[in-house]
This record gives sequence, C-alpha cells and structure tokens, in this order.
Amino acid sequence: AAASTIVTELVLGAAALRLTAAAYSLGVLVGAFAYATGVVALSVVTSRALIAGLAYTLLWEGWLAGILPGTRILSLREATLGIIDAVSPRVFERDGLDFTGSVVLVGIVLIGGFLIATSRLARYQVRGGD
Repeated sequence: AAASTIVTELVLGAAALRLTAAAYSLGVLVGAFAYATGVVALSVVTSRALIAGLAYTLLWEGWLAGILPGTRILSLREATLGIIDAVSPRVFERDGLDFTGSVVLVGIVLIGGFLIATSRLARYQVRGGD
C-alpha cells in the first residue's frame, strides 16, 4: 500500500499535492506496521487472531469510533490520520487525535505488540517428528 501511495506522489505535479502524498505515504507505512504488530501480538495470545482482528477493525474502528467520539483515542486509524494531518498541509479539518496522542498510541501498539510477541515466541518450542 505504501508503494502505490509513493507512485501517486511521483505522478502528481503540484508541490502541495506531493507533500500531501508524502504525508499519506508516511501514514500508510506507520499504520501498516502498527496493524501488523498488533495482529502478530494477537496471533501469539489467541488462536483466533483473525476473528479478533476483524472484530477490532469492523466494530471498533468502523462502528464505535464513528458514533462515539471518545473511543477515537484508542483507534489506530485516528492515530494514523493524526500523523498524516501533522505532516501534510491542512487539507481537511478533523476532530481526531493530535500528533502527540497519535505518536503515543502508535508507540504503545508497536512496543507493546513487539514485547508480547517476542516474549511468547521465545518460549515457543517446535516438536520434532518421532
């Protein structure tokens, strides 16, 4: 996804559009790493990581964050948009997380997910065939 966003950035002509596309490239890259880290952490904690990830994405990100503004502080989508909004010129007005809150949330997900996944995978043992 980040590659297609970078190609779009190169195709655009105006400097302001290039800066906006660069901001979206950064946001896509950060968001992809955060979601991937979260899903890997879920996969070592539960055997139903796909269902938990889809439930988070559909229920929390899609439904609850749309109707309950207070839940946006725990939304990776809002954190990604906060990073994009801080880097790009003001193209749109939004009432989501600011840059500091976005970096803190993404940092918690990245570091927490990494620590959970590495500690669980360090204890994982592969059994050999008899």
